Amino acid sequence: MLALNLFAKAAMTHADEPRAEAMRLCEEGEFRAALKILEGLERRHREALGKDHPEVANDIILMGMLHEAQGTAREAFTQYARALKIQEKAFGADDLRLVPTLAAIGFRMLELDDLEGAHSVFVEVERLDRLNLGDGHPDVARDLRTLAEILQDLGEDEEAAAALREAAEIDRGAEGGPGLAYAEDLVMLSDSLRALKDPGEAAEIRERLLGPEHTDLAEALLILGRALRDAGRLEDALAALRRAEAIDRLSPDAEDGALCGTLNCVGIVLAMLGRFEEAKTAFEESFVSALEADLDDDERVVEAAVNLRRWGGDPAGIARARRGEEWACALDEAMEEFEEESGEGE
Repeated sequence: MLALNLFAKAAMTHADEPRAEAMRLCEEGEFRAALKILEGLERRHREALGKDHPEVANDIILMGMLHEAQGTAREAFTQYARALKIQEKAFGADDLRLVPTLAAIGFRMLELDDLEGAHSVFVEVERLDRLNLGDGHPDVARDLRTLAEILQDLGEDEEAAAALREAAEIDRGAEGGPGLAYAEDLVMLSDSLRALKDPGEAAEIRERLLGPEHTDLAEALLILGRALRDAGRLEDALAALRRAEAIDRLSPDAEDGALCGTLNCVGIVLAMLGRFEEAKTAFEESFVSALEADLDDDERVVEAAVNLRRWGGDPAGIARARRGEEWACALDEAMEEFEEESGEGE
C-alpha cells in the first residue's frame, strides 16, 4: 500500500473527496466499491472537462492503481496506457509529467514478462529525465539501473554493465558524496555482471551509512568476499565472509537463505585454504540453515548438499532425519543432476 499511496500523490494533485474515499476503500480492501467511485468520477470529468483533460487521466491512473493493488497487472497496464494517451495530448510528448505513468506501464510489462516492451518504455523514461532534468540527475542514474537489470535479463550483459557504469559515475558525484545509490551500482556491477573486481567501496559506504549490523552490509561483504576469493586473496576473503556470516546469524531481517549462501562461500574459501574439517562444518551448517529456512525448491539447498557430500558429509542422512525418506531420495536425484550440469559446487 505504501507504493500505492506514493504514486497516488501524482494523480491527486487536486484531490477531492471522491478520490480520497476511493483510496480509503482500497486500503481497506474494498476494491469493487473504490473502483465504482472512480468510474463515476471519470464519467463526470469527461462530461464536464472533455475526454482529453488531465483530470480524466488522473481518474484512470487511480483505477490502474486499484488493479495493481489487486495484483491484476494486465488490467492495471490497460488503464495506465489509457491515461498516458490523454497525458501526451494534454502535456506533449516531452513533458516530465509523463514519467510516473510510463514507469508504471514499464513495471507492469515486467510483471507480464514483456522484457522487450519494458526496455522500450524505460528507454523513453530515461530520455524524458535527461531532457528535463539533465544528464547528471539522480533520476537518470535510477533509470539506468532499471535498464541495466532489464538488459541483463535480456542477455545483454555488456550493455547492462555500460548502463551501470554511467549510473555509478552520476551517483559518485551526488550532492553530499557517494551514497547508497552508488553502493548499489557497485554491488550490481560486481555481483550480477562480474564487471567490477573490487567492490570494497560498496561495503565501506553501506557500513558508514547503515551501520555495522545491517543486512545490506552483509550482502556487500558477501560480494566482496567472492571477489577477493576470485582474486586469490583468500585470507581477506574469509575475513569479509565471516563478517557477513555474523550479521546473517544475528539479524532478524536477514533474507531467507542468506546464511546458507554465506556459509557455502565460507566453506569454499576454507577448502581452498586447506582447512578441510572447517570447510566440512561450514558446508553442513549451510545445508542445515537452508533446511531451516524452508528453501526446499531453491538451488542453494542442492548446492550446499553437493558441497557437504564432497567433503565427507552426509546430506542425505540429515535430510532423512529432518524431512523423511522420500525427500532424501529426491535430494539425491537433485544432487546427481546438479553435478552433471555444473561439475562444480559453485
